Amino acid sequence: MNFTFEALDAAQNALTKLRETVRGWDKPKVGCAEYEEKFLAAIADDLDTPKALALVWQLVDDAAFSTAAKGKTLLKFDEVLGLGLKDYVAKPLQVPKTVMKLVLEREVARKTKQWAESDRLRDTIAAKGFVVEDTAHGPNVREKR
Repeated sequence: MNFTFEALDAAQNALTKLRETVRGWDKPKVGCAEYEEKFLAAIADDLDTPKALALVWQLVDDAAFSTAAKGKTLLKFDEVLGLGLKDYVAKPLQVPKTVMKLVLEREVARKTKQWAESDRLRDTIAAKGFVVEDTAHGPNVREKR
């Protein structure tokens, strides 16, 4: 094993991305048998975790399956991987109204080029445990890691 803090950061970023992705999925149903078979084969093959994790990302990106089916399979994978995904699959982020109000105020400050106020509001939002990311489609709010 070759441990580096950069690899640790990359793993944390990947986990955060996975958790944010599955929040918007439909309630888990049925499953994806072909992925489940491949996953069990990887785990049975001397606990081939890299292959198992690669299957996680293949499943997430596979457009052939519904998010409900992918969610059911991902939760089965998580029984082995222990990523805590049951708290994220099909459970949208609940942003408090007070935080959303600050986000909207910050967006107004940005549009009117009040940069100091925008920065102050970003800091206030962060102190409440959330991060605001500016996108082409407007602000994106996520939990602070």
